Amino acid sequence: STTYYHYKGTINTPKTLFALDIETGQFKYETADLPGDGDQEWPVVIGNDGTIYLHRDGGKLYAFEDTGSEFRIKWEYNPTANEMSGYFGCAANGNLYVIDEDTVKLLSVADGTVLSKSNIALQNDPFTTISVDGEGKVYVNNNSNKMFCFSPDLQTVIWELGVPNLTYC
Repeated sequence: STTYYHYKGTINTPKTLFALDIETGQFKYETADLPGDGDQEWPVVIGNDGTIYLHRDGGKLYAFEDTGSEFRIKWEYNPTANEMSGYFGCAANGNLYVIDEDTVKLLSVADGTVLSKSNIALQNDPFTTISVDGEGKVYVNNNSNKMFCFSPDLQTVIWELGVPNLTYC
């Protein structure tokens, strides 16, 4: 509750995840180097169970546990496609959604395995965005002027809407 998480490193140096105590401003600890592109712009997300999720450009999606003295990798998800959108959604109930290989996928928060995937193909654009509301509905903007709303299990398209000039959810 008093820890700030972010990336450390520059475009020319390896990236790590670090922890900072917000009460004292003291650096706590960091991970080993995380492989991926040096230009990191994807967010760090905290799940409802405290799991720290982050996706590296050109690399994996990681799930970390903060033990209070170090980071432990709970699991890693290797994208099926060459590049996965860095945006992912974490629902209030803990469900974790990613966009990979032109579909939205629901991942197990326990081990990162795919539990379900949408049956609608989306453009695999690196800037496809995803958001999840309080009821678990999954909103996806494919960055090609279309927005979709999926049921939490991804098996129903609740609606599909053409939205010109839409960039983010």
